Amino acid sequence: MSGVKVRLDDIPDFGLEINLPDSSFGALDCHSTAGFGEDVTVKPEMSGKLLLTRQEDEILVSGTLNASVRLDCSRCLASYETEISTEIDLVLKVVSATTFDQEAELEDNEIAVHGSKIDLGSILCQEMALDIPMKPLCNEDCPGLCPTCGNVRGSDRCKCGSDKEVDPRWQGLKQIKDKISA
Repeated sequence: MSGVKVRLDDIPDFGLEINLPDSSFGALDCHSTAGFGEDVTVKPEMSGKLLLTRQEDEILVSGTLNASVRLDCSRCLASYETEISTEIDLVLKVVSATTFDQEAELEDNEIAVHGSKIDLGSILCQEMALDIPMKPLCNEDCPGLCPTCGNVRGSDRCKCGSDKEVDPRWQGLKQIKDKISA
């Protein structure tokens, strides 16, 4: 996987601004990154703006990433494309290799990194994965699949209609409903 690679020495005191896509830092490729399921495809044309600021042994990363993703609707199973925008606000704590191996003491929003070069690619992709909806919908009014025929409810292919046979166990409630509606 290629990613956004930044050398620590290249981050000046006033900060380093990265505008994606920017080939000098590498391409951000989230397609093969863990965190995205098989039913999620992230298009490679990502855009965004990041600001890296160095403060002693920490690097503050802030900005926004925008991407187009292809998802499968959780109701009707149709594939659809949507835009996601991820706000990035991270603290990368630079630690030595031994501290990194022994699990450094970190706060909730801190991520341990070591070495002279940071690959932000996997970190940014994981942050973006958090903004993928757990139950994606092609639209809020998606009727879902018909339990009888398996087609999308209300579509031309679904001829089941709304007058379905009522389960005999619910017949009493249906009669009450019909009396109230009349």
